[in-house]
Amino acid sequence: MHSQAATITTLTHQLEWFKRQVFGNKSERFAPELDPTQMHLGEVLPVPTTLPESRKSVPAHTRRVPTTDLASAEAVPFFDESRVPMETITVSDTAMKQLAPNEFEVIGEKVSYRLAQRPGSYVVLKVVRPLIKRLDSHTIHCAPAPVGVLEGSRADVSFIAGLLVDKFAYHLPLYRQHPRLTDSGITVSRPWLTQLAQHGIGLLEPRYDAQFASLQSSRVKAMDETPIKAVLISDGYAAYQRYAEKTGLTHAQCWAHARRKFFEAQDSEPTGVTEALEHIPAMYKVEADLRERQLAGEQKRYHRLTHSKPHLEAFFDWVEQPLARQGFTPSNPFIKALNYVRERRLGLEVFLTDPDVPIDTNHLERALRVIPIGRKSWLFCWTELGAKHVDIIQSLIVTCRLHGIDPYTYLLDVLQRVGQHPAARVAELTPRLWKVHFADNPLRSVPPGLFRVRKTKSVIFVFLHFQRSATIENGGTSLCRRNLCLLQRFLRASH
Repeated sequence: MHSQAATITTLTHQLEWFKRQVFGNKSERFAPELDPTQMHLGEVLPVPTTLPESRKSVPAHTRRVPTTDLASAEAVPFFDESRVPMETITVSDTAMKQLAPNEFEVIGEKVSYRLAQRPGSYVVLKVVRPLIKRLDSHTIHCAPAPVGVLEGSRADVSFIAGLLVDKFAYHLPLYRQHPRLTDSGITVSRPWLTQLAQHGIGLLEPRYDAQFASLQSSRVKAMDETPIKAVLISDGYAAYQRYAEKTGLTHAQCWAHARRKFFEAQDSEPTGVTEALEHIPAMYKVEADLRERQLAGEQKRYHRLTHSKPHLEAFFDWVEQPLARQGFTPSNPFIKALNYVRERRLGLEVFLTDPDVPIDTNHLERALRVIPIGRKSWLFCWTELGAKHVDIIQSLIVTCRLHGIDPYTYLLDVLQRVGQHPAARVAELTPRLWKVHFADNPLRSVPPGLFRVRKTKSVIFVFLHFQRSATIENGGTSLCRRNLCLLQRFLRASH
């Protein structure tokens, strides 16, 4: 009977978890119980009884309703004039139309701005090459046809960049972009759009390889859900721990995953979970203080040891108390959460002594959220080559986001530099270094043929992509083993 009750409790917890994933709020924001002394919304303090005020009558009067000039409220532009097209509309004063030019003088102007929208527009660049016949020699001459980024293609670089950004940054698959083109009066085939995406990403592959080489030579390396250095930081997945032990890496644990274990156990032990969720935010407040003060290096380490370490030690002292009481079954979600953090204490303490190790991996999870979001739109890669192309373009786009770079501006510039930039300095075209060298004056869309593309040999490369959800859904073993093999190859190449 005891075993049956434990099984029922476990299944009930799993059912509640699935219901929350499908129908409930997925946010892990913790709202503590309200202070009973706090007033409710709309409740007011009693107004003390006072004597009625004495009043007197005054003559009635009228006031002019002030009028506001829209220009005064919107004189400051709310957009980047170097990037946003602007149409100027000049409004004439009807009272001045009857006056001759010599009867008035323009002494200034008032400017206001309005945000408008035009249907998604495409522009056709019409290239005209005069055909000339020399009268003396009767020979015919004509300028050579300009060569675009993709030789022989009728797609301008701006179209290729927009195609990639729409699909991989804004999750608009090609089968949706195609009817938009048709509605705009442009007749092209969907296979042509697919080929453009493939060729465009192929040109970007050396930039991706250079970015990967930069990661290998860096002290802090980032891949999917984990930043990796001499320290491997990840969630509590046991395979990562075994690999860290095997290779001698220091394995740092993610506090966001530790917190999530308690959050998911709220239904089984609300009181205990509330205590846990009140301990952990204290360390996050210290991290917020670090960001506000912009501390780094030794100062950051000292600040964490001084302020975060007492909270961490108090938290683990509290963890031992409910475990010592032995009032729960081992299968209880709350007990599982307590054991989860106790077994990983050493990993959860790494961030205290290493200022380069973040307290969690949330920043990378947020950056890579676009992949599962986009996957709901385009769902499958179909081929290994397609999966590799997704890895390349998403790596560059996500890195642009991390560095505050507009992906469209980056792709538009880099695709035009492919044929002219020295191969030995290809690293300068990775998003991080591109921001330093070219972001202040990026190349815009230019007439085709300004840059000639050199044909480059495509190099097949597999992007290290660890996705815990995919591992669960696909049965686990083969994908887990593959991930660890890729991780091993990555670290071997790094050293």
